[in-house]
Amino acid sequence: MTHRDSSYYPRRATLFSPILDRAGGFAQRLRDLVAQVPDEVTTVGLIGSLLVPGLAIYLRDPGRSGKAALAVCAGLFLAFVAFIGFPFANAAFTILLSIHVVGVIAYCKPLLAGAQWISRLVISLLLCVVTIALIYVPLPNLLEQRWLVPLRLHGHVVVVHRLHSPGAIERGEWVAFRVLSEQNHFNNGAGHGNVIVVDGINLSPVLGIPGDHVEFTAKSFSVNGLAQPRRPNMPASGEWTVPEKCWFIWPEVAINQHGIIPEGNLTSAAMEIATVHWDQFLGKAFKHWFGRRQLFA
Repeated sequence: MTHRDSSYYPRRATLFSPILDRAGGFAQRLRDLVAQVPDEVTTVGLIGSLLVPGLAIYLRDPGRSGKAALAVCAGLFLAFVAFIGFPFANAAFTILLSIHVVGVIAYCKPLLAGAQWISRLVISLLLCVVTIALIYVPLPNLLEQRWLVPLRLHGHVVVVHRLHSPGAIERGEWVAFRVLSEQNHFNNGAGHGNVIVVDGINLSPVLGIPGDHVEFTAKSFSVNGLAQPRRPNMPASGEWTVPEKCWFIWPEVAINQHGIIPEGNLTSAAMEIATVHWDQFLGKAFKHWFGRRQLFA
């Protein structure tokens, strides 16, 4: 005899039959829910509820509760942007996420009518995951890549504008730029003797723009003949012209010194960092952010 199934006898049950039966029943229930969507839930409403925090509550109750939910969500989002970089912004973001998820689940409640508790739990978790993945995971990254970046300087949070054009930057404006260990002559961070330069972000004012003439002395430096106080580790003599599509920005760096480092090595490394190409540009710092004067010192 062979082990083919007989048309007269049912197939023998396996160890996982109960689990497979439950999975099949749950899949069938999901198909039934999709095929029999109640009138109270619309495709446009569901998409809008996923994209706009508080809209789901408003669609369920267009009265005071719904309007209050929209207003609260708008206020929380505004607080998140206004205080970005502070712990208060993180709290506002978390509360906004919670209200949004609860609203979406409440809007989809008619879909779950008559379903078993396990089905309601699984679908609610799926709605929660979709809402977070669709809005709250990409939103912070999108803001930092396209609009603004919060940086901490001397214990203060400084918000940097990402949309500014590097060609419009003027002297005296504070800009954020990337310091890359492999750029120019750093030789993977060790291009100046025993001085090691690591990757990071610097926020400093622009001292010179392309074409400016810079001259160094023992007590000061000058840009186009205008003298300014000498900065730490600047050359004690010499002159230099800022190259095309570059800025002269003297960096604020943290120095962890191990052993004796020649002064010339620190000066050459600092000069290398101070020649900032436009490709390193991250953004321009706002002078004011939501009425709050930003502190750079």
